[in-house]
Amino acid sequence: AYKILNEYYGKKEFNDSRKKMAKMPEGSKLIYNPSSAAPGFIIKNVICLPGVPLILQSMLHNLKKYLNFLYWYTAGFSINSHKFPFFS
Repeated sequence: AYKILNEYYGKKEFNDSRKKMAKMPEGSKLIYNPSSAAPGFIIKNVICLPGVPLILQSMLHNLKKYLNFLYWYTAGFSINSHKFPFFS
């Protein structure tokens, strides 16, 4: 993720705030983001995507292979979705 964002923003624009976007959990797989380059990620059976609706929509077609994997990974268990309101 660091390399992707560094190439997208360049040295002048790749500031500390943007470097935080490059932090990914160890063992996660990146999900391509065609809008802003900041990737989402999947780790085990958890998919993390941005909350900005237009950016999220641009990434949905990249989820197909991961959703297929999760279907088999969960082997019939239910998949839940949660929204965590950090800001009000």
